[in-house]
Amino acid sequence: ASGGVVRAGAIQIARELVLKYESREGAGKGAGASPAPALESPKASLVASLSGRLSKAIASPRASNAKKIQTPIFSSITVPVLRRFTRASLETALIEERKDLLASPESASSLTFALFTGCSSKSTEDFELAVLALELSGALCELGQLDKETQNLVRTCGLLENVCVFLHTYFSRPDGYSGSRLTGYHVRCANVLFESIIGREANRDVLVKSGGTTALASALENSDMRSDQNLVSETAITMSNACFGDDSRKIEIGRRAIDPIQRSLATHPDSPSVALHCALALRNLSYNCEANQVLIVSENQGSALQSLLGIINRFGSKNAGTKNDRVSNQQRTAVHQALVALANVAAIREDLREKVTSASAFETVAAVIERANCMIQELGSASSPQVEEVGRDVDDVVSFLRNCTAKNPAAHQRIAQIGIIGPLVRAVRALCSTAFGAKEESGKVLSETLASAVVEKMLEWLRHAAFARENRSQILESGALTDIIVASIGRADASSAMILQEDRSCETAFLALGNSTFGLPNAAERARDAGALTSVVQIATKRSSSLGVTESALRCLRSLLEQSEQSRQFASGCGALEYTVDSMRKFPAEEQIQEQGCALLLSASVSESNLLPLKQSGAAEVVLYAMQQHPKHRGIHLHATLVLQRMNGATADDVCISRENITRLVRTARQKRRGAAAPSVFAKA
Repeated sequence: ASGGVVRAGAIQIARELVLKYESREGAGKGAGASPAPALESPKASLVASLSGRLSKAIASPRASNAKKIQTPIFSSITVPVLRRFTRASLETALIEERKDLLASPESASSLTFALFTGCSSKSTEDFELAVLALELSGALCELGQLDKETQNLVRTCGLLENVCVFLHTYFSRPDGYSGSRLTGYHVRCANVLFESIIGREANRDVLVKSGGTTALASALENSDMRSDQNLVSETAITMSNACFGDDSRKIEIGRRAIDPIQRSLATHPDSPSVALHCALALRNLSYNCEANQVLIVSENQGSALQSLLGIINRFGSKNAGTKNDRVSNQQRTAVHQALVALANVAAIREDLREKVTSASAFETVAAVIERANCMIQELGSASSPQVEEVGRDVDDVVSFLRNCTAKNPAAHQRIAQIGIIGPLVRAVRALCSTAFGAKEESGKVLSETLASAVVEKMLEWLRHAAFARENRSQILESGALTDIIVASIGRADASSAMILQEDRSCETAFLALGNSTFGLPNAAERARDAGALTSVVQIATKRSSSLGVTESALRCLRSLLEQSEQSRQFASGCGALEYTVDSMRKFPAEEQIQEQGCALLLSASVSESNLLPLKQSGAAEVVLYAMQQHPKHRGIHLHATLVLQRMNGATADDVCISRENITRLVRTARQKRRGAAAPSVFAKA
């Protein structure tokens, strides 16, 4: 526990217990009673006092005399025993005998019975004994890490369950215990116990099902307890760890804890420790949990979401300071946890992404990128911990942008409005140069593993952001098209490259390139000049067995060829035509492959220089077969018919996709269905 408060309490409790329970034997003997002989082993006497006499005193609490507990009478045996212990030796003795004190049948029954009685009675004496058992349990656990066997014993002996039930019962009683109250210290003792056993899955189940996490959430709802920063941080850690491994636990904890966590953040807006641990709790509660994501974004008008954005604004923006301001590690980590929590919240539901967008989340992360660029300029060494820290900030921002931009038209427009593409590209280009096989002049680079991860997330974000024409223009102007998209595809062809190693990553890169050049002839020209056509064909050919890679490659090549006559003239030389025909032969039953292949061949056929290569590659045969295999697919028939007409002498204007040509084709098809059995174009081909 923070500051060792509970550890110090362990020593005090040990001494008080020895005195209190020895005092019962000395009571009534009178001042002239003969002294008892001292035991040879101080440790044995201590253990006997904490186990045997503790058991006798707590096992029948109603028979004990509260006044004797509160007014110790020093027996002759106690003073010599305690004098033989230093603070260190007493702590050592406690650690060595901790398993027996926590989980032996004799001691455990005493602790659990005291806690159970405290739940079922409103007696002040019973309550005080239960509190004493809680304090002792927490103090012993705080002395050091428990082994796995002891962690399991704390559960199986019933101690964990009874601590949870006692706390839950206390916070559920509006009238309390006849004026007796738990303090923040007692909740901290419970947190120490919970954290010492929370590594076991079964213990986490008991903690949640027995009301332990509900009680902790109630503690944060108490304004007095919530004012303790250490208590808030420790409680947030416990609830964060308790949700691991099971979605039902995560949902149950989130239902009770998200609002108190938000209140704690509002109570301590300037505390890095509270920000760090509360953001961590929200991050873990929101991971792959739709119910908790809804609560964070929507409960109390999105107050938890605003708290996350507040952490980022306070500790992560340019105003929070840069390298020279010595931003604390807690502040940096708090921003990291808040950004990851934002990315989690935006990962599943489209309606939540829209709400996150309307809450000015994009403006908030843009400030983080502005600060990152400032720090990049300040850093002078080629490799340093600060570079990795900035790289992590950039990675977190890109992760959020990737999640929140997918299927979110509002985000596409917001990206264009705030102009985040340019600053982010500058940061990524400066930090991730190793992913492209070349170093920036500044020499400030990340490890290749992190750089590759950042670039691949960036590609996925650009793929979605490029749906808006304004963003496509910014992608071109910022250099993202050539320096990130095309460069990453070219780099992936190297044998030692760590980037785009998975089929899915290649699909994303191809789609990002195709979307970013759509409708922009100058962008297609820029990409071709940077080697995009050749790189796409080479990577796609190596992964020709992947259906997803093949489809995305055909879409990308189609976009590049449709925008530029120069690119169409280059198609046969780079192998694009042969690759398309081979792909259509390899996947004859896949409608998307056939449609994209026919459309790509149609684009290539517009250039006179491609007509002969098309005939030599067998294009006519594959488009005819596609029409036969998919007789009801309009897209395949439209593009295939125009390809065949072009290869049989039709002009480029006659086969362009226009309203007039489509109307003519439809009219011809209807006439043929009424009369001839097959379109004449088949016979010509």
